[in-house]
This record gives sequence, C-alpha cells and structure tokens, in this order.
Amino acid sequence: MIKFSIIIPVWNLEPYISRCLDSIIAQTYTDFEVLLMENGSTDDTVDVAKEYCMQDNRFKLFILEKIGVSNARNHGISAAAGEYITFVDGDDYISEDFLESASSLFLSSDVDIIFLPWS
Repeated sequence: MIKFSIIIPVWNLEPYISRCLDSIIAQTYTDFEVLLMENGSTDDTVDVAKEYCMQDNRFKLFILEKIGVSNARNHGISAAAGEYITFVDGDDYISEDFLESASSLFLSSDVDIIFLPWS
C-alpha cells in the first residue's frame, strides 16, 4: 500500500471547502494525509478547516502568510510525508475512487506521474 499526500491550497473558500474535504473523506483508499495550506483567508475558511482537522487526524492545517497558490503548494510539497503527491483545489471535489485508481496505476506500471480526470 502506498501513501498519498493531498495538498490543498485554500483561500476564502468557505462556500466550497466542505464539499471538497467531504469528497476526500469518502475515498475508498484510506492511506493518505491532507495538507491544507491556508493562504490568508478573510472569511471562515480557517474555522471550517480546523473542524476537519479536529475530526480526522489525517488532516493538517498550515497557516501561511498570503503567499499565492503556487508558493502554498510548494510549502505543501516540503511538508508532505506521502510517497505520492496530488493537488486538489479547495473549490473542487474528487470521485470516491480517485486515490484507489491512482494507486492501481502506480502499482501496476512503471510510471512516476499520472493525470486522472476529475469527476
């Protein structure tokens, strides 16, 4: 079994972030960590993120200065503990078999990177 690090830059996403995080919790593949890279939100995004972190120890919140989405992702890469890294935008959601499909592809072929369609 391989471990994934899911890096999610978040900034002012209160209306969307719960749907995103719920889609990650619903994954059929469960060996993952979620790195929420908070990037200076002025709404209640941080409070929502903190709730998920309290409910599930696979979720970790990093409070950053407003450094932009690319730098937030780079900070996430530095903090990642997983063998493989995936990025999810905080206003998107993924199908429940997203990580399972990725895991199958990595284990059954000699690839270093894959692109899967979002559902």
